[in-house]
Amino acid sequence: MRKRLKVYCDRMPSRWLGFFLFLFLSCAKKALPPSPDRFPPRLLEINSPNRTEVVLTFDEEIKEGRFLIFSPKETVGIRAIKIKNKKLTIYTKPLHKETYRLVGEVSDLLNNFRHLNVRFLGSTEKETIKPEIKGISLIKDDLLEITFSEPMETTNFQFFSFPIGRESISLFWSEGMEKAGLKFKSHLPYISFLFPPTLTDLEGNRLKKGMVFQRFFDTLRTTKKQEGKVFLGEKGVEGVIIFVSNDYSLFALTDKEGNFQFNLPVGSYKVFAFYDQDFDNLIDFSSFSDLEVPSEPVFLRLEPEKEPKPLSDYLSR
Repeated sequence: MRKRLKVYCDRMPSRWLGFFLFLFLSCAKKALPPSPDRFPPRLLEINSPNRTEVVLTFDEEIKEGRFLIFSPKETVGIRAIKIKNKKLTIYTKPLHKETYRLVGEVSDLLNNFRHLNVRFLGSTEKETIKPEIKGISLIKDDLLEITFSEPMETTNFQFFSFPIGRESISLFWSEGMEKAGLKFKSHLPYISFLFPPTLTDLEGNRLKKGMVFQRFFDTLRTTKKQEGKVFLGEKGVEGVIIFVSNDYSLFALTDKEGNFQFNLPVGSYKVFAFYDQDFDNLIDFSSFSDLEVPSEPVFLRLEPEKEPKPLSDYLSR
């Protein structure tokens, strides 16, 4: 025979009744959330894959803008620092095969700081990967942003532009030297920018290929597509700079087969082809033709220059 257990609350002392009520309500509550991360990022590895890079790998993501890295007595010539997820990459002046020291601090995404005092062995390997232009964006009608695949050499950054000259353009760089900004006056009828393939990264590797950006702001003016091709001997040539001049002065670059195209307002133009074969910023071959837009494709045959000159000399004629 089963016995039933009866609990008579009126006979239970009030202090025990309160205790059981507390236990019941506590069990009904959800578990409290775990305490936030208070641990600083931990350095897992530091290595120098080549003579101009040092890579620090952490166990969690590093927060951009919340770090300080320097080298005592500036033995490491730090040029730029890039953070991506758990890696902090330091771009340096060429290193030697010797021990270097870095000091500073980094933070995770929750602002937990880790102090650093580390040593690493420098590499003598030369980085040979060519940089690329990943994109060119018109942020406003007076601001152009160029994004590169890696930090670029900024001391001799070269570009060409119309209808405004370089002297009227302000150039500035992001902290990691991977983005360049060009600020110029607004309310222009159009812009045309040429970024030549002779631009280099910190190691001196030149661009895989140059790039052109242009935009017409006068939306009421209609344009026509104009095509052409450049030959050196019997073959089309890639990377030839094309320049058309009239009321509008615009740039283009030839593709692998030597082809190029423009969208131009109807009219008469002069079209030039300039080819820097050995990428020393001097024009080795050139060509010229008159052009009526629209017309059939125009063909240009390159001829050697007797006295190679910088592109700027030809554009200023």
